[in-house]
Amino acid sequence: MGLVPGLVIAVLALGSPANARAQASQPVTEQESPEVTRAIELENSGKYREAIPIYRQAMRTNPTPIVVLGLERSYAEPITLRSLAAELHRQSAYLGGMFRRVVGMSVHQWLTNVRLDRASTLIRDGVKVEAVSLLVGYRSKKNFYRQFKRRFGTTPFEHRNGARTGA
Repeated sequence: MGLVPGLVIAVLALGSPANARAQASQPVTEQESPEVTRAIELENSGKYREAIPIYRQAMRTNPTPIVVLGLERSYAEPITLRSLAAELHRQSAYLGGMFRRVVGMSVHQWLTNVRLDRASTLIRDGVKVEAVSLLVGYRSKKNFYRQFKRRFGTTPFEHRNGARTGA
């Protein structure tokens, strides 16, 4: 499953890098412009051909929001900067550099944060840790545990127990 066809979604041509960083951390719904909102409506009603030109124009301006949304929607898939760049018809170095300038972290760091945030929610909701690691895109349980502990300072099991005790 590719990112772009399923990603004919919300896009915002962000202004300055400082403004972009602030907006990139906001929920996607706060980033949408009226044109993009219209494109989403077109997409949701199956009118992809009408929505695509809006997204293509946004891609010329700044592909970062498309990458962010792609990562947020496809975080469980095996994603690399190279695969993103190929899908968006950009050079890996260009896309990675622009993403870092706008968002303030690498694509890999952003993807890791998205995966771990989702994992935290699932764990607190009572989903088994082994299942969570696979659901959020980790193929190695060991790597998932290491990343989780690095991010939250606890193991996934301690994290779940902390949620139960209200800590």
